[in-house]
Amino acid sequence: MKCVEIALAEQYPFLNQTAGIRLVGYLQAETRSKCLRPAVLVLPGGGYTHHGTMEGDAIALQFLREGYQAFVLYYSLHPAAYPSQILDVAAAMEYITAHAEEYGIDPEKIVQIGFSAGGHLAASYACFANRPEVTAHVMARPAAAVILGYALLTGPHGCLARLAGKDALSEEEWQYLSPLAYVTAHHPPTFLWHTAEDKSVPVSDPLRYAQALCGVGVNTEIHVFPKGPHALSTGGWATVANENRECARSVSAWVPLAMRWLESLFQL
Repeated sequence: MKCVEIALAEQYPFLNQTAGIRLVGYLQAETRSKCLRPAVLVLPGGGYTHHGTMEGDAIALQFLREGYQAFVLYYSLHPAAYPSQILDVAAAMEYITAHAEEYGIDPEKIVQIGFSAGGHLAASYACFANRPEVTAHVMARPAAAVILGYALLTGPHGCLARLAGKDALSEEEWQYLSPLAYVTAHHPPTFLWHTAEDKSVPVSDPLRYAQALCGVGVNTEIHVFPKGPHALSTGGWATVANENRECARSVSAWVPLAMRWLESLFQL
């Protein structure tokens, strides 16, 4: 394995120059190969105020072990406001695609994986990337697939107000930042997982989102696990607090389930 770190703002002047945006790549030791690999871009959660410590490297390394090239995007946080975060993702996608040959990546198989607010960001990129406030700066490259873990997909919710840089939002503003309201048939294939006991983001969010995706014919798989709180990451012992380890055992199944879904999708 080798690790690379890219200061995206230095290469893409339209990004927030004071937000400390970083893209970290975990790559197979041999990247120049005749057999191009799929890649994942991981977007940690954290309510747009911080980056979840167990939703970055731990996820990337899990996919690295399965043969993927893996990247973690530490996107801009509050007080940086929409559309800064989507521009961060667009720049990361542009960078990975532009360096696909160098890193041994199949540019048609770049997957975004988002958790909680990072899941909201991944879904927002899928639904909002063609808005004028984004395309004025960069033509966003679509993800080949999206994996959403306990993602916030509709408002109202406090982290959407933080994303907007406001104390309160109107109904119209809530809707504008809610991916659920903008699902179309062009949405990438999507894998969702959640727990029924999640108190931070209700399970109705992924259920409604999956219904919307299915309604327009998007390849969709969803899993709802009966036990467990918010933010269980891989569900493995290294990423879950002691008091949640028992209920997390079943949740850890999302990783092989997502792997098999991607294998089928990409015919790996």
